[in-house]
Amino acid sequence: MPSPRPCCVLAPPPAGPSERSFAAAPPFRTLKPLWGAFPELLARGADWLMVAVRCPGFPGSEETREGAAMALVRQPLRELQGPLLPPKNLEDEDEDCVREDAEDDEDLEFVDAEELCGGGVKAGTLPGRVRVIISDENTQEQCNVFGRFPIMGPWWRVKVQVRPMGLRSYQVHGFPSYFLQSDMSPPNQKSICSLFLRDCNFSSDKIDKFLAWVNAVSSYKNLNFENLREMLRLFQKETERKGQKQSTQDGREESLPENEMCLPLENKVPFITVMTALQFPKIMEFLPILLPRHFKWLISSGSKELLEKIEEMLGTHPWKLGFSKITYMELKLLQCEASWASFCQCQSLLQSMADLEKHALIIYSKLRHVCREQGHTCVEEADLTYSVSDDMSFHDAWQSLKFLKDIGVVTYERGCVFLDDLYRAEQGIASSICDLMTRPPWHLQVDVKRVLAALQATGPEGSRSGEALHGSMPGAVSAEHSVAVPGGQDGRADTGPAGLDPAQVAALEMVCSNAVTVVSGKGGSGKTSIVSHLFKHLEQLEESEVERACEDFERDQDVPPEWVSSAEQGLPRLERAVEVLLTAPTGKAAGLLRQRTGLSAYTLCQVNYSFYLWEKKNSAKNGPWKFSSVRVLVVDEGSLVSVRIFKSVLKLLCEHSKLSKLIILGDIRQLPSIEPGNLLIDLFETLKSRNCAIELKTNHRTESELIVNNATRISRRQFPVFDAELNISDNPTLPISIQDKTFIFIRLPEEDANSQLSKNDPHSHLYSAVRTLLKENDLQDAQTSQFIAFRRQDCDVINACCCKHYTGHLFKDHRNRLQFGVGDKICCTRNAYLSELLPQNTSHSQEGNDREASGEDFNGTPHGFAKNKHDFESDIRLCNGEIFFITQDVTDVTFGKRRFLTINNAAGLEITVDFEKLMKYCHIKHAWARTIHTFQDKEIMSNGK
Repeated sequence: MPSPRPCCVLAPPPAGPSERSFAAAPPFRTLKPLWGAFPELLARGADWLMVAVRCPGFPGSEETREGAAMALVRQPLRELQGPLLPPKNLEDEDEDCVREDAEDDEDLEFVDAEELCGGGVKAGTLPGRVRVIISDENTQEQCNVFGRFPIMGPWWRVKVQVRPMGLRSYQVHGFPSYFLQSDMSPPNQKSICSLFLRDCNFSSDKIDKFLAWVNAVSSYKNLNFENLREMLRLFQKETERKGQKQSTQDGREESLPENEMCLPLENKVPFITVMTALQFPKIMEFLPILLPRHFKWLISSGSKELLEKIEEMLGTHPWKLGFSKITYMELKLLQCEASWASFCQCQSLLQSMADLEKHALIIYSKLRHVCREQGHTCVEEADLTYSVSDDMSFHDAWQSLKFLKDIGVVTYERGCVFLDDLYRAEQGIASSICDLMTRPPWHLQVDVKRVLAALQATGPEGSRSGEALHGSMPGAVSAEHSVAVPGGQDGRADTGPAGLDPAQVAALEMVCSNAVTVVSGKGGSGKTSIVSHLFKHLEQLEESEVERACEDFERDQDVPPEWVSSAEQGLPRLERAVEVLLTAPTGKAAGLLRQRTGLSAYTLCQVNYSFYLWEKKNSAKNGPWKFSSVRVLVVDEGSLVSVRIFKSVLKLLCEHSKLSKLIILGDIRQLPSIEPGNLLIDLFETLKSRNCAIELKTNHRTESELIVNNATRISRRQFPVFDAELNISDNPTLPISIQDKTFIFIRLPEEDANSQLSKNDPHSHLYSAVRTLLKENDLQDAQTSQFIAFRRQDCDVINACCCKHYTGHLFKDHRNRLQFGVGDKICCTRNAYLSELLPQNTSHSQEGNDREASGEDFNGTPHGFAKNKHDFESDIRLCNGEIFFITQDVTDVTFGKRRFLTINNAAGLEITVDFEKLMKYCHIKHAWARTIHTFQDKEIMSNGK
């Protein structure tokens, strides 16, 4: 894709235009992600940056937004209880909710390959939000409710907390409890039974015959879910007997297995769910609230043993469901733990718990929250006990911590309380790195200065193509000519050829000499380019050596006959001197790495999951693991890597490959992973004293120098320097020439709460500013421009304006659903393989749809992962954060109404996909404007992300 040059960043306001007020302003926390986005801007070659800011006091300020949020929270909750009825337009609403809900679905945590190999069941996605009707039994009111309902049907009664959103309209708070109407709600047995059988894929004709038979042999009054299975068996037996035209013995054989007769609907998910509800009522009441990601899989799995364990646990030790370590050990469920907030919605369960157990859940919840918010893997014990002082005494807190330690959930060390899994992850990383550093060293014999000189000669773009270096590689040098590693961190190595960056020379010398190297640098410092160029150089050296060996072999006439026969079949393959694995934490980052280097790149989750796939598919170990020959692991965007996934991948490669070198690239000043832990900065500080870490400080993209300097200023809590400042009035008279500017400040007018325009549209000035900016020549091409905003509602305003400007159609239709058409700039918010999106295989069974809704296929493979070895190795992935443009939109009515979109990523990939599948698996959204967090590539851990 062409690198976006103009980039508009629309941010919440600082306190004022001075450095002093900016540094002291509380809203600075909203500008912190801006620093994290700069490397992304620089990586895409942004030439200029624009910051549009509202003046202080506007209605969209921090105080106003927080006040509105508090007003919403203060809305009283109401409990609804009654039958669950779908509205007439349920299907359309469900599709709409999937679209609007794409970014609301909380990211899943990382799952270790060893746990997957151990038979663990991975969590699915949250059920999509839908609109339903609940007939409240207390008021007899028909309430329109919007929320997550994992299973549907009028044979279910639900109890749910809701918050009023309008006249007889409510939004669900949390998740519903389910109760089966086992008697089929007299006198509605006939209609409910008919709807249920239709949901089990019974034909209308067969349903009518069955109901007529029931009325003839008994009555509808006696029909209920408890005897439905037996009634269906009798009906099937009677039907077969009437149509029987075979011998008496054949008839006797048909009648023998009456109690074991297999009914057509017994393997249907709705039937399995109902039978589960009859046996395990506590699971139906509490699990949708406690374990919403696992609930649907559990009730449709048919695993009676597992369900019995959970039912017993709910009755005796419900607190165990609050700890993922216990649920994995006892139930083999992955990513499975109920939050304290969800327990609070199950008052009957709380009443059955001891105070010690409840206090342990509270402390665990607080510890997880603090670690996630502050980015640590531990909290000081005194601070933790003080933070829960409103909920329990210090003595109770101490007793609860001891309880958590006894069950293996937390670990103590030096007055700090660690989450046990994070503690073990950090210990595992330290152990693997120590193991690498104590192995016999592997020195790469190469003249790094000549490598950098070749890179400089080909230019920055030369390293982005696999063919750029062909024919221009310098020869290898002997060991005595290899360059020594510098002794300092200041980059004061020999300057070598004119124009070389001493820090880059020192970095490559470290890479060649050390087992572990950390290279930090801002965007534009060249860290990824120099490392990838080094290994492409070595690869081509090896290829040239093999070619020379082949030529010498062919010239040799006095060789034994067996050598000649071997030569005819091909020369004995030499083991490759370098096997380099390029990785990144996210799918988008891996895609960009692949484009820049011309080499294969994978996400860390792909590497992790490939081992599980290999273990599962090759129990006899007939073939090697895909990455078993890896000798060098390169991790790009190291600041975004979580400690758990890095520990898992590093351990796998240390134990199951030939790993000898680890190289981590990133920016120690960039925002860390959203998960606890700060891997890059910790490794950098630890390894710096061992001369295994270096920082590249020179920006090699002169056109973005001001952006880089301002990134540094913002990281130091200083106000950026602008080379232009514009005021957007109520009636702007742009266009204004900004072609020669790189960092522009645009001051939006203060919103007047008394003006009629502001009352009608609180975003009027923002819309007007964007519409005016779009008149600029620099913003005429959507491929080379990108808007960024801090808030999602601002993105919606900008996208609405851009949609009308670039394509001429509306952003949403009259039902508030997103509209997509030719010319739209779209973004995937979920990972998916292309094979999942292609138009073929459009028909799905009911079970398949239900499995897909849970985020898994029949083999338990999560969406976004390859389902077989071929998919993993060769199929194309559409990655979270990847940008596409819609080039064609066709609706086919041949076999039902099917819509197909042709999308192009402007980097050589153009594909035609099924629109419905694209929405279901990729959750596309308009992307002229994106939030600062998604633009920074923060979609961590969607397992393959």
